[in-house]
Amino acid sequence: MESVWINPLSASDEPPEINLNTRPGNHVDTSLLWHRRMGHLSLRNIKRLLKFKAADGIPSIKFDRIGICHPCSVAKSQHRPFQGISRQMVQGPGDVIIADLMGPLPPSLDRKKYVLTIQDCFSRLTVAIPLLDKTEAKVELQQWILQFMNTTGYKVKIVRTDNGSEFKNMIFNDFLKQQGILHEYSMPYEHHQNGKIERTNQTISEMARTSLNGANLPITLWPWAYRHAVWIFNRTLHADSTKTPYEIVAKRKPSLDMLKVFGSKAFLYTHNFRKGLSDRATVGFHLGVAQDSKGWIFWIPEKRQIARAASVKFDELSTYRGDCGNIGEIQAKELFDGSMIDEIQKQDRMVNQMSKQHDLLNSMPTSYKDAMNSHESNNWSHAIKEELGSMAQENVFEITSLKDALAKVPHESICSTKWVFVKKDKPQRYKARLVARGFRQIHGINYEETFAPTPTFGALRLLFSTACLNSWEVRTFDVKVAFLHSIIDKPVFIWPPQGMCIPKFNVFKLKKALYGTKQAARCWWLHLKEILTNIGFKSNSEDPSTYTYKGSRGEAILWIHVDNGALTTSSAGLMEWISGELDKQLKIKWDSEITGLVGISIVNMGNGFKFSQPDLIDKVISLKSSNVMARSPLPINCNLKSNPLTVMDKVYLKYIGMMLYISQGTCPDIAYAVNYLARFSMGTDDTHWQALEHLVAYLRYTKMLGIFISTTNSSREMKCYVDANWGGEGDRSTHGFILFQGSNPICWQLKRQATIASSTAQAEYMALSFAAKECLWMSNLFYMTLGNITLQLLSDNKTAIGISTESMSRKQTRHLVRDFNIINEYIIMKKLTLSWISTKNQLADIMTKALGYINVKSFVDIVMIE
Repeated sequence: MESVWINPLSASDEPPEINLNTRPGNHVDTSLLWHRRMGHLSLRNIKRLLKFKAADGIPSIKFDRIGICHPCSVAKSQHRPFQGISRQMVQGPGDVIIADLMGPLPPSLDRKKYVLTIQDCFSRLTVAIPLLDKTEAKVELQQWILQFMNTTGYKVKIVRTDNGSEFKNMIFNDFLKQQGILHEYSMPYEHHQNGKIERTNQTISEMARTSLNGANLPITLWPWAYRHAVWIFNRTLHADSTKTPYEIVAKRKPSLDMLKVFGSKAFLYTHNFRKGLSDRATVGFHLGVAQDSKGWIFWIPEKRQIARAASVKFDELSTYRGDCGNIGEIQAKELFDGSMIDEIQKQDRMVNQMSKQHDLLNSMPTSYKDAMNSHESNNWSHAIKEELGSMAQENVFEITSLKDALAKVPHESICSTKWVFVKKDKPQRYKARLVARGFRQIHGINYEETFAPTPTFGALRLLFSTACLNSWEVRTFDVKVAFLHSIIDKPVFIWPPQGMCIPKFNVFKLKKALYGTKQAARCWWLHLKEILTNIGFKSNSEDPSTYTYKGSRGEAILWIHVDNGALTTSSAGLMEWISGELDKQLKIKWDSEITGLVGISIVNMGNGFKFSQPDLIDKVISLKSSNVMARSPLPINCNLKSNPLTVMDKVYLKYIGMMLYISQGTCPDIAYAVNYLARFSMGTDDTHWQALEHLVAYLRYTKMLGIFISTTNSSREMKCYVDANWGGEGDRSTHGFILFQGSNPICWQLKRQATIASSTAQAEYMALSFAAKECLWMSNLFYMTLGNITLQLLSDNKTAIGISTESMSRKQTRHLVRDFNIINEYIIMKKLTLSWISTKNQLADIMTKALGYINVKSFVDIVMIE
């Protein structure tokens, strides 16, 4: 664009003023005038018109440069690379280090999703570090810088990264300042400023993908392919250098003696083979040279494990011939940067096509478009019509003009919607649910309070125990479209959902609490509370989601979790009356027989109810296939040591979350193991994953175990076993308890003590106070129905008992805060009694520490049932 001249030395940010209304008296004014007349055509094209006499009427003048044309500068601006930073000269290794983060990538075999690439600009020495999460990048970069400086002797002077938030961290910047390292950021969208590492990423990515495809290995092995590619990259020559990056930094030539074909078949000598006819070698496939030991890395498909070995026989002409795994819809651009790969091999296209067909047959649609394009579109269409019909029947929304809506709420608070599709079995049903995207709501405009209580598992077990104690009937139920029964408390507007047509410039105004709105759960809770209060129920102050009824008709207890609940009554007539009153105002499906509730299997065994969670345990086992052992009789390794890092592992958290639900629901035997493993959620390593696999193996071993609520139990007395260990992580003790009504286990909890105990007696004393508060809360839960209940606490520490009953000096506990002294007040007020029990009979011991097989089996035999 020759007509626009830019003066790089101009000190002013504003263009010089040009008088476009002057008469054409000189070449510059005339050139500018014709430049404007020709629609800001470049002077080069105007000169061509004159040269070839392609048009008449243009003056024969020399069209010179015309200064800055402001409209051209704004409308025709083009990206002009600034080469100053990327051409910065480096004198030696460490002068400039560049780091770049790639991802997210498909989850690997070891759950990695990102790659941190680090390169020394002078030598081009490169390192690739697979990461679980991008938050790990700064920690890994910091560790690599220290390792580089310590092992090579070179000083790092400049570290250059992009503007990603993972590198903008106060701790990381403080570390660089302490080391005297300058932190530079590349400009946004200026990828050429990190041109070397961008090109390196392309080279390594192409090499890694080619290696995987050539070896027919599953895509989940990409971290090892990437490391292998980097290993080769550091040992080959690059432009403008006669030495490899390895030689430049290490000052010695690299050896390629250990280099083997990636993915080639290998036979690994088994050192602990059994005598006789057992195999002496395991078949594996080569994944590269081990970085920290003298040997190679291998993938063993039979065990789905990664192994290291030195005694190996290679067959470099053979590769993996099995199924390359669930590649899914992963394209090359998802595995590595899309700009780096131009073609996908025919084999991958075939796998992707087959996988898509499999997904269409087995997976749930994730959008309205997917549902309408699936082979089950008729079923999903019917489900959508059924849902919209239910909404119309419940009068969920009404059509209103967009203008009226904008007079009440801002445009940005009008919510879009999403269809959620679910296929249920036994019998097979297709369900479609319309959900509002409530994240667009604005506090104070279309919502205020959002809190809604949820009940406890302890209250549910106490309900069944009360029913068994009094021979009451129990029924479970499910409220259909629960939220749609309740009136919404603020003006909320939604755009028309897909599948509905309404006049243009109209929206829906919600009249009921649609799923997804922020206040939906609270509106439903308040609506249900009003209905139950009108019938005669009273909301329990101890647990607002548990209701009790006591009147001339009899007594009843109702427990509800959102829209699933259980009801027990003292007579069949009262059950029919309550269910009839609820049916008048709500759409309720009453179960003909009890099979389960909130993911817990409940089986009526004639003499009681068995609570277990085999389905959720099966899900955990299927997600985490244990490679350590098939089964284990212990939930946790007694010798496990912590090794906390500073990085959160989301996959680890997912397993911990599922196991917490299992332990709180039906498995007190794994409560300590889950609680202990959860402490390392912010920093996990291989030892924690091995312990998690150990716990999964135990769940496989005890999958059918559960707790039993007996109908033969005739005791109203509550006994609570309380125990504490002394010391632990950070010298903080762990205490726990398990509460029984008669022989029925009702509640169990454990917790790390916030205060460091200076003795075993202190730890046990704090445990008694903790248990007393929780157990008194539980005993008061159904006071209206059960009346006064005797509560007895059982401890195996006589000193703690003596301090609690004021029969021993309190010197050991006088420094504790008053909160722990509440046990003394409860005993004085005769709200509970305190007794000693031998350590051998202390059932709460399993809540405080990892036990051996004999103690675990003894607890399971007493408390649980198969």
